Amino acid sequence: MELLKHQKDKMQVVKKLLLFVLIITLNSCNAQKNNNNKKNYIITKYKSKDKSSCYINLEAFEFENKKNRFYSVYHINNLIFSDHDLKALNENVLKGEFKINAGAVGKEWIRVPKFILKKGDSINIRFYLKDSDEVYDQLVMPKN
Repeated sequence: MELLKHQKDKMQVVKKLLLFVLIITLNSCNAQKNNNNKKNYIITKYKSKDKSSCYINLEAFEFENKKNRFYSVYHINNLIFSDHDLKALNENVLKGEFKINAGAVGKEWIRVPKFILKKGDSINIRFYLKDSDEVYDQLVMPKN
């Protein structure tokens, strides 16, 4: 009888240990999943004070330190723009559909989904660029 109780106690300990390992494993997987889902851009749409104009405001930051800005290049509908003074690129544009990419030397390029601006719309896009592991002479600007 006592042997049976001893084995039962051992099984309880093994069950608790397995449950503990399972919880740690699931937590670990969930943490990795959450880290991979961090967005590398934030889009905010506004209504302009000037109801007949449209504006695009673009900013680029480091992915790791979200406050550090750096010189970047933007493709807006196959036109190239760059910021030379570490300030946001703010452009008055015509209404319509837009395709925008952002990148920088040593950083991965980001493409945001196409969007449409109507009269009176303004959009702010904050890009968070990750370090690229590509060799500089192999960096190619993406095609729209």
